[in-house]
Amino acid sequence: MRAPVIIPADTAIRVRTLDRIDANSAQPGARFRGSLADSLKSSSGAVVIPRKASVQLIVANLKESNRISGREKIDLKVNAVMFNGKSYPVATTTARSQGSGKGSRTLRKTGLSAGTGALIGGITGGGPGAAVGALVGTRGGTAMAAATGGEHLKIPPETVLTVRLHSALRIE
Repeated sequence: MRAPVIIPADTAIRVRTLDRIDANSAQPGARFRGSLADSLKSSSGAVVIPRKASVQLIVANLKESNRISGREKIDLKVNAVMFNGKSYPVATTTARSQGSGKGSRTLRKTGLSAGTGALIGGITGGGPGAAVGALVGTRGGTAMAAATGGEHLKIPPETVLTVRLHSALRIE
């Protein structure tokens, strides 16, 4: 019988996602498929678990943005590594994927609409018309940004994430 091999705590594990993960439909605790992007090796350098071994990813935390501002975030952990018919539970750090945020997009749309409103108001009503036009344009730009929303954060298949082991992994 072969002696167990220990992969020490704080070892970095690179994982490749197999499923598409969408912030719009994912929930904390949701599970997704992945595979090892690199082999896991012993301290002597011997391959213990080969590249492409299956892993189970779990959504540890999810932050949704609202329609005006904020960034969507998905925190994923590796929950288990499967190899040779066995499932090895693991505790890892999280890998965070973060959206681009909507605040700057909202500001751009609001500013553009305010400028357009001020220009039209200035042409049609002079100075007071410019002020009213800017106010109306600002409100319209904010409403447009809220109505159009934006794309939700998606992690496509084949995305490589890196996590670290919280505790040693014992392979038998």
